[in-house]
Amino acid sequence: MDAIPIIEVEALSHLRAFDDLERWAACYRETFPIAPTGFPEQRLLLDIALGNLQVAREQLTELLPHFRENKHPDQPIHQYMRRLILPVAEPLLSDDRPALAAILHGWESDTIRAAKLEPYWAPTPFPLERAPA
Repeated sequence: MDAIPIIEVEALSHLRAFDDLERWAACYRETFPIAPTGFPEQRLLLDIALGNLQVAREQLTELLPHFRENKHPDQPIHQYMRRLILPVAEPLLSDDRPALAAILHGWESDTIRAAKLEPYWAPTPFPLERAPA
């Protein structure tokens, strides 16, 4: 049980610093060299959540043809990302913030339920919902 005090002191103190998505995203982008250039689908979804819709639309312009054509039907990761990207495409292109927020909250809620974390979860607005339209 030597790990518990270390987790409580070391890990939790670092995790508590991420009290909002903006702080987590800043740390992620500063800490991982691949964050600014790799994983375009994840960057797109993070930019939506952060309310950076113009940046997200530019990313979508490049990604959407690839996912609409379904060029890799036998690749599970491609199908997974396709199931995430296609539903946000139309609301993103039409600047429908409430629809985008509803999609994000649905994913968030599904993840929390699957992880059995509901007793510890308090839903909060995404920066997308706080940002001026």
